[in-house]
Amino acid sequence: MQFEDTVQNMLATIWPVSASPQSVLELEFRFGGLPRAQIERARHQYLAMVKNAVVTRVDHRVAKFDDDLRGLQILDGCGQAGAGDSGIRFERKVELGRNRWPLYGGALNLDCVLSQEHPVVPPGDSARPRAVYNRHRACVAVQHSAWRVDFTVRDDHQGAGNVEVELVGGRDVNAGHGARLASDVMDDLRQILRR
Repeated sequence: MQFEDTVQNMLATIWPVSASPQSVLELEFRFGGLPRAQIERARHQYLAMVKNAVVTRVDHRVAKFDDDLRGLQILDGCGQAGAGDSGIRFERKVELGRNRWPLYGGALNLDCVLSQEHPVVPPGDSARPRAVYNRHRACVAVQHSAWRVDFTVRDDHQGAGNVEVELVGGRDVNAGHGARLASDVMDDLRQILRR
């Protein structure tokens, strides 16, 4: 119960009362820093337990700049980014709040992150990313569920990634009253995390 109370309190106190129509509010529960093999195994196990799942694959080249700015460019079937800057979407992902629960004696952490993504104009020509890598993501959604589970691996020197349980469709705000997960949405989250 402490987990649920912490999440509900976080939403009630941090969820913004207004947002631009282009902004996306995101609530996610993240298991991060996992090796590629562990993420692949978790994805296979999760899909074996879920009926009628729809899996969408999305591959991006990610350019990370300072100050939470990132550029995303969709990769083609050969893993190549399109030519020029026209296919790059720039956004700023601002973290509004975070809670962490250490699991298995700290061997694994579950982070609850509330963030807001804002589209932004491209940075100037002099801006250079501090990191560039390819990101491969399998998004698993189930009909009538507000949640999506993303299994993401990176092609960088770490070769790691994460598993995210993300609330889909987080554009709405709650008229100055904060936000709260409905009981059926919380039940779905519990079931996903058990899997």
